[in-house]
Amino acid sequence: MCPGCWRLVSLPVQTSVYATVGLRGTRVDATWAPWWRAQSAAMAEVAAHRGADPAAIAAMLLKDNTFADLLERRGEL
Repeated sequence: MCPGCWRLVSLPVQTSVYATVGLRGTRVDATWAPWWRAQSAAMAEVAAHRGADPAAIAAMLLKDNTFADLLERRGEL
């Protein structure tokens, strides 16, 4: 994310992204799920600031969180 967009992200979501980035493993697996959710929230905030359609933002969040759920389920197998 460019610095201008990053400034649009709230401090709690920025903190969440930073807290989860180090958890990711070397493969895209369950370790990536928390980061996936955090980065999706950050992108949603930027999209909202830029005037994106709320329904489109909700659809993006649903898709990304569903993918994070899939990653977590893969980790349980």
